[in-house]
Amino acid sequence: MQINKCQILKIALRPNLIYPMYLILWTFLRKIISILISNIFHFKGSVIYTFLMFLGEFVGGFIIYKYQNKFVENNKIQIKDNITTKFSLIKHKSQMKREDGFIKIYFLVFMTGFLDFFEFILSTYYINKIHKISGTLQMRLGGILIIVSSLLYWYLLKFQLFRHQIFSISIISICIIILISSEYFFQIFDGIITTKDLTYAILFSALSHISIGYNNTIEKYIIEFNFLNVFFILYCQGIIGIVFTIICAIVENPIPALKNVYDNNSVGMFILFLFFLLLYSIFGALKNIYRMATIMLFTPMNKHLADIIINPIYIIYYLVSGDDFKKYGEKNYFYFFTNLIILIIFDICGLIFNEFLILYCCGLDHNTYKTIASRASKLEEMDNYTKTDDEDEVEDNI
Repeated sequence: MQINKCQILKIALRPNLIYPMYLILWTFLRKIISILISNIFHFKGSVIYTFLMFLGEFVGGFIIYKYQNKFVENNKIQIKDNITTKFSLIKHKSQMKREDGFIKIYFLVFMTGFLDFFEFILSTYYINKIHKISGTLQMRLGGILIIVSSLLYWYLLKFQLFRHQIFSISIISICIIILISSEYFFQIFDGIITTKDLTYAILFSALSHISIGYNNTIEKYIIEFNFLNVFFILYCQGIIGIVFTIICAIVENPIPALKNVYDNNSVGMFILFLFFLLLYSIFGALKNIYRMATIMLFTPMNKHLADIIINPIYIIYYLVSGDDFKKYGEKNYFYFFTNLIILIIFDICGLIFNEFLILYCCGLDHNTYKTIASRASKLEEMDNYTKTDDEDEVEDNI
């Protein structure tokens, strides 16, 4: 493939993009449901969300895991060495050599469930308890995901980071510093909220993203090196998360919040509320199913790109609705556009990191998937050309 000398940027698509696309879809739909519940019933920041998320993980993971086993058993499918099925990595048993023993494997599975719980309870409950903190703060710090996971991927899993990836995480890091600094500039400290409150909110948001990064990296390790079925991992996470949520609910009792919704709404509206909670759990289950498929087929960084790519749309909604980016009761457009530009930069850098956008400058394209494939194709053409010349020369000699 000949590259135009004037070409600086190129879009490169990859196989199996349906999985991250569905991940984006179900994440978006779950977010819509949570917004509707918050706006209609004024119900947010509850442990109930954490329980529903893990219930969806357990039910969705269990159903698909059992379906896979039944499908394989009924059809007597012989899966050959190193063949990846549509949803799981399965190798012929005689060739499987797990990296770790079962005690370590199940400890790692336990840690994924705990980190999943820790992240979700922080992002949906404890951050919301800090009064007058921006509702989009945790979302806007999503660039931390790609930085943390890429460093873990490099340090723990020993995968190499190339120039275009180092460039991307460097730009994201600079933008995160600007974003955090701007929060202290734009926030009004009026005694109700203090610099300490904002610092805690930023710390909790960062910790939630770091937990996701560790969680997804461990999941990738278990799948790649220990060959566990992704949906077995998912329903185990659901069980672990439900146990932790029940323990948390003893301390942070969610019943008064539910009773408040029941007391302040008609029977019909309360049924609608329960229906929304059911949809929240279903969309959460579908999101996590495609989360595991995306991590298996790609990398945690691809999954994180799906997590953050539509964040600019969310903050536009929060500006229009008047729920965020306000100062002294008025919309602060400088605050909003600063963050919008940063989030767009996060998306662009995420696309470059994951090689959906390729920059043909400063050697940033050299180790990308498309360029490597192009070089391999050229070498193959040269090899075939050489072989043809050799055959012609032999024929001439004869």
